[in-house]
Amino acid sequence: MVLRKAALVAALAATAGAWSCNDAGAETLMTLTSLQATDAGAVCNDGTPAAYYFAPGSPSSKTFLVYLSGGGQCYDAASCAGRGDGSLYPHHNCSTSDASKPCFLSSKDYGATCNKTGIFSEDPAANRPLHGAHKAYVPYCSSDAHMGDGEKFGLQFRGRRIVDAVLADLAAHKGLGDADLVVFGGGSAGGRGAMVHLDRAAATLKAAGAGAVVGFLDSPYYVDVAPYPPAHFVGFLTEMEDAYENFDTSGVVDAACEEAFPDAPWKCTFGEYRMPFLKTPYLLVASQFDGWQISNSILGYNGIVADPVLDANETAYADALADTTRGLVAALPAKQVSDPKSSVFSIACYSHHASEKAKFADERALDSNASQADALFMFLQPSVTTSLKYVDGGAGGFATC
Repeated sequence: MVLRKAALVAALAATAGAWSCNDAGAETLMTLTSLQATDAGAVCNDGTPAAYYFAPGSPSSKTFLVYLSGGGQCYDAASCAGRGDGSLYPHHNCSTSDASKPCFLSSKDYGATCNKTGIFSEDPAANRPLHGAHKAYVPYCSSDAHMGDGEKFGLQFRGRRIVDAVLADLAAHKGLGDADLVVFGGGSAGGRGAMVHLDRAAATLKAAGAGAVVGFLDSPYYVDVAPYPPAHFVGFLTEMEDAYENFDTSGVVDAACEEAFPDAPWKCTFGEYRMPFLKTPYLLVASQFDGWQISNSILGYNGIVADPVLDANETAYADALADTTRGLVAALPAKQVSDPKSSVFSIACYSHHASEKAKFADERALDSNASQADALFMFLQPSVTTSLKYVDGGAGGFATC
């Protein structure tokens, strides 16, 4: 499919969903910690050492945020090559990349510091739930949604080892093992990584001495629907199957989920199929008009179109996707498995991965007028023991609000 000219212009300007530093309004200064001494095998695609950024919180705080960043992923030789040469998301050419447009296969462009906002903000008005928390931000250089531990196409896919090394380093050097509360999460590809890691991360953290562990899962929720014809897109389930085979993501697959899908274990890295098996309490953020799903499935664009203009048939597809998403997330958590506190924030707007930006406090559900920051604040209250549902109704249709 050839992208319409107006959509192409918007697409080329869109950057939401990728990891980033020093965005407009970012005020929380975070410093870089290399993982080379913790695990020499925790490396980026090109073999350079992975790392994370850290900002200490209030001296009295025993709350930690551990956040896996986003940026799409690859799944076969061609898509991985496209991430390197800039032809595919995030459209940064690694041969000419710099700190403002970093290579997503390497740590070579990581700066010594990184300013963040949104869920990382230290402003109580903008970040009621976590302004005083200790915060770790994991930039994304493994192209495997933080799930793999293998080698393919001459590249390293060690996302799982990177996550494990971050948790180990935080416990050994930053006080994570003494935390009363750990919010483990991420956005976009990082949200999907946090989704599949959540239960095993909770077990690791509790074994290290941490108290309560909860998940904050921003935009991990792929829905298993066929792409809108004739988009040049293989579909998310095919991508997950290929990534599972190529990058050895089997190590993050939940045993109960795998038993439910013995002939298709890669489904356990896919939102619609993974979420019902989560045991650790979580707040799921899932826009009903998810920008990544609509841009890829309808427009055939590997990225996020900033302000898509859809024709009548495309709008009908988007509305049906929203209806499906709304019905599925409203049924969460799975009562027989999940913690009853697990909650959902699902707006009827075109959006994706807002938690690293000011939209964390500004973008609001249409029906409740709650923001992600509001929802997370309420979710973290000890007095809340049952599921919170910020799920917009479906009367409005496709909207870019």
